[in-house]
Amino acid sequence: SGGTWISNQIKQDFEDIIGVTRNWSKNFVKWSLALDQNHGPHYNGCGTCTALVTIHNGDATPGKVDYTIEYYTMGHISKFVIPGAVRIDSSDNANIKNVAFKNPDGSKVLIAFNDTAISQNFKIIWGGQSFDYSLPSYAGATFKWSGTQTPSNQPPKLSTKLLYVRSGNVLN
Repeated sequence: SGGTWISNQIKQDFEDIIGVTRNWSKNFVKWSLALDQNHGPHYNGCGTCTALVTIHNGDATPGKVDYTIEYYTMGHISKFVIPGAVRIDSSDNANIKNVAFKNPDGSKVLIAFNDTAISQNFKIIWGGQSFDYSLPSYAGATFKWSGTQTPSNQPPKLSTKLLYVRSGNVLN
């Protein structure tokens, strides 16, 4: 799980998601799913763990749901990497951490995270096709595309950029 002891939850989440799946794991689980604003309930468990959502209880906004950064970082894998997807090869890179998948419908998904303090430009290449992207510092993005490979110099048809997360800002 995440927790109050983690200084940069975005960085930690992307390192975990990418690292675990890059090493051929077929699952990634976050614990806990929902907690209240006091990180409970718990019974002799972690009182400093955080969840994907916070559900207010016994305060001025009972029942209010807050979506944490962990909710959005999990979205990078849970929305576009569908059941039955397989991890496919992608180039390891010290600056842009990444992992790629092929879904049962043939679509490809790339999760990328800029693990540096400066914006990074990079190229996504699939067969003879490619497209360029600039990712701000400590930001993550997910790309999904489909279709068959076309001749060189024709970019793949990018169907979706799921999320861009940086410093608590989330853009759909």
